[in-house]
Amino acid sequence: MDFDALELLIQASLPVQLILLFLNCLDHFMGFNI
Repeated sequence: MDFDALELLIQASLPVQLILLFLNCLDHFMGFNI
């Protein structure tokens, strides 16, 4: 397997995971507020 491609994939997926986690927390708090 190409390690350079794998490393790029990991680096690209980290911000996506952070955004999804942030949206999940935001949705969770919005659920409490409503």
